[in-house]
Amino acid sequence: MSTSPSPRPSRPRSGCQRRTTAHERTRCCHRSWAVPLYQPDLEALKAAATRIVVAVGEESVEVYTGRTAIALAEQLGQQATVFPSHHGGFMGGKFGYAGQPEAFAAKLREVLNQP
Repeated sequence: MSTSPSPRPSRPRSGCQRRTTAHERTRCCHRSWAVPLYQPDLEALKAAATRIVVAVGEESVEVYTGRTAIALAEQLGQQATVFPSHHGGFMGGKFGYAGQPEAFAAKLREVLNQP
């Protein structure tokens, strides 16, 4: 009896590789191969008692994470809320991925104050 873990299932050959840049393929398709397979429960999300805000960074709109956020928002019957900067727009420069934390905070306050 083997105690080694079962092998990872083969990665499906979706259109992911055709629609992304080389950089995205490295980050998304090779490291996060299961992400394109995830299907959110849209009916449960639509029925949620809380408000759901799908957001995307203005610099991330065209990359994989941005496109998936926009698609989810559309499936929920809304538009994605665009935040300043990128995926880490809330961070200052001390981590090497400087965003726009002040502008991000202002947009977050605006969104949280909406009904």
